[in-house]
Amino acid sequence: MSTIDRDAVAALVERAERAFHEEDLPAAQLALLLDGEVVEARTFGADGNARFVGFSTAKAVTSGTIVHLLSEGELALSDRAATWIPEFDRDGFRDVTVEHLLTHRAGFPHAPLRHLEAATREARGARYAAWRLDWPPGEGSGYHPTSAHWVLSDIALALTGSPLGPLARERVLEPLGIDGLDIGVPVDEQDGLQPVTMIGGDDVPDGYAIGELFPEANPEILAEYADPAVVAVGVPGAGIVTTATALASWLAAWLRPDAGPWSPKWVADATGTIRVTDLDKVTHVPANRTLAFVVAGDDGNQALRELGPSVGPRTFGTSGLGGQVAWADPDTRLAFCFLTSGINHDVVASWRRGYELSDLAARCVA
Repeated sequence: MSTIDRDAVAALVERAERAFHEEDLPAAQLALLLDGEVVEARTFGADGNARFVGFSTAKAVTSGTIVHLLSEGELALSDRAATWIPEFDRDGFRDVTVEHLLTHRAGFPHAPLRHLEAATREARGARYAAWRLDWPPGEGSGYHPTSAHWVLSDIALALTGSPLGPLARERVLEPLGIDGLDIGVPVDEQDGLQPVTMIGGDDVPDGYAIGELFPEANPEILAEYADPAVVAVGVPGAGIVTTATALASWLAAWLRPDAGPWSPKWVADATGTIRVTDLDKVTHVPANRTLAFVVAGDDGNQALRELGPSVGPRTFGTSGLGGQVAWADPDTRLAFCFLTSGINHDVVASWRRGYELSDLAARCVA
């Protein structure tokens, strides 16, 4: 059984504190868990109740909720989105399946849907009807920043009658005893939410400014994610609101096949069955995507998958803009999360910070 190396934990905390002081992070938070129990939880620049916009870490929560529906037999990977999304009942889109949506193979990575445009099902449907495919579903792969998870959310709504946020809370988060993690938070319940701040705009290497690599991530759009009205909408692919402890607890729950919301079969699938090995268009290494996570692998590219070089090969996790990262390692039983409200203009700087923190976190077991 793993035991904690307190000197390594101190080194992890020191690196996070240094990031806060030296890299102009407005606020940051980390959590380290062993076997689901909190080993260390720290907040910098805010009080301990602070919550953060987790950006793309939201995808793991949305996908995990869909995996729950798969586990319950209410949904199948081969089911076509058009069964529940009438706007998809047309050439090309008719072939999109649940699996395509979960694994970024649906074919519409940059389909437009601004945050407040998505406030109602009718408004989303109008956008769906105007979308166009970049490739036939299932015949290509490319990261879908928000589009695919909006469709997954509406499939869940049509299937259960519940919006994704309440569905995730009732079916998954509450049974696991996880508090402080939500998709869609009413305006009057957003106390402690940290505003999104762009940092480090000087001397960004050519080609590595956040808006150059990710067109959907220009500073104006990113700041909107902490706007109270957008937070209330709850963007399922990028708008999670969480604490580091809550998100680390979410990852740690997948280390227990009998946790409750998922059957052992689907836990094994979502955390270990790599369904997409196509080269990521930014990092140029195999994506190693499962239905809900990215798996570190044993090819030496763990760091480029934003999970840190010292994590075990079976480590599965998720990441978000600004160097936000959360993962769990089945071999050491560690789970780790780092969040910040400061989003670097320089993508390399935030990746490097997330890489270093993950590396130190992975070394915290003796």
